[in-house]
Amino acid sequence: MAEPNELNANQNNQDGQDSQFDIHYLLNTLWRLRFWMVASVAVCLCAAFFYLKTKTDTYASQMMILITTDKNAGMSNSAQMSFIQDMTGFSSFNSLENEKVIIRSTPVVQKVVEEQELNVRYYVEHTFRNEETMCEEISMTYIPSPAYNVNRLPHIRIDYDIIDSTKMRISVLDYSRTQFHNKGYAMRDSVISLPGSVDLSIYGRLLFTFRPRAIDQYAQTADKDDDRQFRYATPGKHYIMLYSPQTRAHEICNAIAVDVVNESRKSASFGSESSILSISLSDNLPQRAEAVLEGIVEQYNRQTKEYYTMSYSNTMEFIQNRLNDLKTQLSGVEGKIKDFSIGNNVYDLQSQTSFNLNSDMQRQQRAQEIDIQISLLEMISKELREQKEFTTIPSNVGITDNTIIASISEYNRLCVERLRLLSGSTESSPVVKQLYLQLEARRDLICKTIENQIFILTSQHDELMQQIGRNKNEMQRLPTQRLNLAAIEREQSVIEPLYVLLQKKREETMLAIIAEPDIARIVEHSENNSVFIGPNRRNTYLMALVLGLMIPVLITYARMFLKMKIETPDDIISRTQIPILGIVPLGHGRITKAQEIIEQKSVSTTAEVFRSIRSSLTFSNDKVFQITSSIPSEGKSFVTTNLAVCFASLAKRTIVVETDMRKGHLRRTFDVPNEFKGGLSHYLSGQTDNWKEQIYKVPGIDGLDLMLKGTVPINPNELLSGERLEKLIEELRAAYDYVLLDSPPHLLIADPITINRVVDANIYVMRSGVSDLRFVNELNIAKANGKLTKPYIVLNGLDMKSQSYYGSRYGYGYGYAYGYAYGYNEHSEQKPFWTRIAKRMRKS
Repeated sequence: MAEPNELNANQNNQDGQDSQFDIHYLLNTLWRLRFWMVASVAVCLCAAFFYLKTKTDTYASQMMILITTDKNAGMSNSAQMSFIQDMTGFSSFNSLENEKVIIRSTPVVQKVVEEQELNVRYYVEHTFRNEETMCEEISMTYIPSPAYNVNRLPHIRIDYDIIDSTKMRISVLDYSRTQFHNKGYAMRDSVISLPGSVDLSIYGRLLFTFRPRAIDQYAQTADKDDDRQFRYATPGKHYIMLYSPQTRAHEICNAIAVDVVNESRKSASFGSESSILSISLSDNLPQRAEAVLEGIVEQYNRQTKEYYTMSYSNTMEFIQNRLNDLKTQLSGVEGKIKDFSIGNNVYDLQSQTSFNLNSDMQRQQRAQEIDIQISLLEMISKELREQKEFTTIPSNVGITDNTIIASISEYNRLCVERLRLLSGSTESSPVVKQLYLQLEARRDLICKTIENQIFILTSQHDELMQQIGRNKNEMQRLPTQRLNLAAIEREQSVIEPLYVLLQKKREETMLAIIAEPDIARIVEHSENNSVFIGPNRRNTYLMALVLGLMIPVLITYARMFLKMKIETPDDIISRTQIPILGIVPLGHGRITKAQEIIEQKSVSTTAEVFRSIRSSLTFSNDKVFQITSSIPSEGKSFVTTNLAVCFASLAKRTIVVETDMRKGHLRRTFDVPNEFKGGLSHYLSGQTDNWKEQIYKVPGIDGLDLMLKGTVPINPNELLSGERLEKLIEELRAAYDYVLLDSPPHLLIADPITINRVVDANIYVMRSGVSDLRFVNELNIAKANGKLTKPYIVLNGLDMKSQSYYGSRYGYGYGYAYGYAYGYNEHSEQKPFWTRIAKRMRKS
């Protein structure tokens, strides 16, 4: 037979076949987990079933709108928009990103909530979930108190029970407060007539109305039912939840999604860049979701018109004020002409002075144009400096300087953009603050530009007037009255064109207000466009099935990777080159006597394993073996006892020396009578020189002798370190075929290292489910340092039926208390069947 080292080496050299074994190992693992997997799938499917029972069906309603003021939109009213831009001075600046934010902003949605009373929700309680309905029997309206802020309204629950079509019993609870173990704080509990109202103190009133179709239903069921008990359209306990409009608006905002229509949905008529927005809303009532989407678009158009109208109104107010001023000035000039003509009898100065004024006509005309431009610039500058808040100013009023016109248009654009952003945010918003700084900078730039332009025009006007003054000598021949009249007429020619121009602009602005179109045009309505989105029952059950199959496997492999105990031979083979002599299977009873293995003849698997170990040691040519372990309860004494019996059964003279002088159990195992007092400590301490007197011959087993520990000494390690141990072992070598030394645990006591000098080999016992994986590394270190000579490993307590390859929880360490009983540690009493089943399931 081959040496144990060679057998183990041959086994370790089969690395090329690992993949084949891995497949078998995986299939074996799945097969052993079949019951766990079936149970896990059943639990997961039940959990999925109850989960779906608690989930409410959700629908998604969608509609598409075209933003008609966007620069990329294909608008049929582009000419009107250009006209409005030319009149007001601001261009189309609406980006789709801004519109997406505004559409789902809280102010827009809250208006829809208040108009459609979406803050009142109707529910019916069921076993697993509460079902929301569309006010089947009772309709409730909330009327807030005049001085109460409805946005501070707490969550109020109204439980009601309809007695008949004229009476109902209600219970009002404040869900924002709790009292004792109740679900809410009771506010009101009474019976009211229908229609009727309930006063909620500072919050306002609740109006209840019985719906007509519920009355018809009651009339039909009353004839059939003798008790005349009201029958609900949806059976169950009914209640109503009342929220603040702002809270409800926030919920709807979170459920709204606004996106630009992707390329696949674009139409060629809209160009390469789409201005179509898709608005979708998720709700458990598709009818309500469709109504909300329609209301949002309507409210969005309404508020946008209000913002544009506000800009036009400011322009109208400015033009009207200037017309009133110019009208007063024009009336004064006309009065001067009338008084002058009557007082001086001059009625046709033009024909009288045409010859003299022809040379200065062009200069005067230019001077008039300059005066008009200066007046217009001064009006714009005065309007800007007198503004308390940023409002739009007219730009297309006759100013010829393109730089000033462009600056005014940009200023008007920023003003309107600021008003739109304030509708969905506050003054403290970073975007609004940034826009405020831009407006201030733009206003200062316009004022400085106007000042520079006025300075230039004034210089030009002065130069023209100087040229006209040089020609006054030629005008001296004309009567002084003619010159005065010409000055008055020149003043009239400045005021009158400006007055006519502003009247024209006022009419254009009024027309623009009337012709303002809707910013959002509905492309696809949400009606009958709702789709079911969840919960996805098929995917839920599929996920439950996959999860049920995976949980046992994942837990098993997680335990395997996290395990800290030796459970299979592979745990040892993968960590050391030390050969494994044998694997002792887990027994099913408490074997306390060594003779019982022999009495069981050859039918015992355990006996066969020890015979195999005996055969391996027989061919090793070693005679003295030390049997040790890492910690107590690993079965070293059990292995020593049964191995000795196996040697003796071959007519080999065998002796077992109990070198564990601290805690030995051989006396109890072999039923040594109390009268026998001898032992190893007597010989090593020098109390006797005849070791043969300390030998106990085991009755019934020929060839098996026993040397007990004797009296427990104070210093066992010092006795074992003496020369008497070496002398004893030499004499035992000559007298016996095999000498087995039952030593204490290696990691806890230094005795095995001390004894190692007199042995040929060491048998290191490790127990499945008890020995720590780190013990293998400690054994490697001991072998490398020469502390244990020629070690062999015996794996004890392996459950051959379950073939457990999975780890257990870490809990054993080097500090395991020395003093636990060694040997095979099985309970003798029969455990209940449920305990045995649970244990087998844990091992599988």
